[in-house]
Amino acid sequence: MNGCKLIFLLLPFILLLSCGDQSGDSSDRKETGQVSATSQGDKPRAEMTEEEKIMADMSNLMERLAEGDKSALYENEFNYYQFETPLSEYWKLDKVYRYKYDTLRGIEFDSVKIMGDSARVWARVIYESSAGKGKVEQDYNFWMYNFSGDRWIKPYISVAGSYREMEYLENLRRYEEEAGE
Repeated sequence: MNGCKLIFLLLPFILLLSCGDQSGDSSDRKETGQVSATSQGDKPRAEMTEEEKIMADMSNLMERLAEGDKSALYENEFNYYQFETPLSEYWKLDKVYRYKYDTLRGIEFDSVKIMGDSARVWARVIYESSAGKGKVEQDYNFWMYNFSGDRWIKPYISVAGSYREMEYLENLRRYEEEAGE
């Protein structure tokens, strides 16, 4: 595969590739059925299952990226990373600056397997050539996390930092406890 094709295939979706490979044993997945990116938007969040919340949060991320809102990437980073890296510095990172989103058209979910505060997601990302040369669907599996709050995140830069996030949150909890907050 020449360099141009490699960039076209990998760069726009490095977000999804960075946390997972494309193989996996489907026998241990919790099946949730095919769900389009827009089907979760009508249901109140309080009435959603955890799987539906995961799909809604990832759909929201994909929709914002498709519209060109790269701040969605920063909002999906771990808390420790946001604490260490201001948004102004995040924008300057080559991986963020050069992120291509203009071919992204949607996401369809196959299944979700929740393991505590982490979840493995199997999905199909749909993108279309900006020149109108056709639609391509690519299957991915990736990790999402919910260490604090009600929102599931898909980190882009801090993908390998789940252990650092747990440490950060524990230190924050101890600090607040000692400060009497």
